[in-house]
Amino acid sequence: MSPRTRTVAIALAAAAGSSWLGWRLLTMYSVPPAERRMVRVTHRFLEAALAQDSAALKSAAATSQPVRWALAAAARHPDAIREWSINGGWMDRRNDTTWVSLRRNRSTPHCPFMSSLTAAFVGANGKERMVHMSASCPSDSG
Repeated sequence: MSPRTRTVAIALAAAAGSSWLGWRLLTMYSVPPAERRMVRVTHRFLEAALAQDSAALKSAAATSQPVRWALAAAARHPDAIREWSINGGWMDRRNDTTWVSLRRNRSTPHCPFMSSLTAAFVGANGKERMVHMSASCPSDSG
């Protein structure tokens, strides 16, 4: 094999390997559309709580618990709720329940760094309704 042929073969192998690695990393760390949608639904719920919009909260919830919790938490600790409403999250589907978890990237006076908020939804295909919301802090938020 000539040096030129060897160089071309190495370049092609490197390009193929780089392409495969890039695709693998992209698919491994990308967020599926359903997960992005449910995180956005949870963000909108928190934004409605910050605005004290009980009508919007009630329309998104199947029970009164998440409405009461979110309104109380937003009234007492708006800085913590605001942080959750802008940070990313992930979801997990178990049987008929979708769980969304949000983490905060910074501390606030009432909540330490990386404290989590969890929301539970029932339903599927864009018809999910929230049935539960809770957080590791603030503990006195409802």
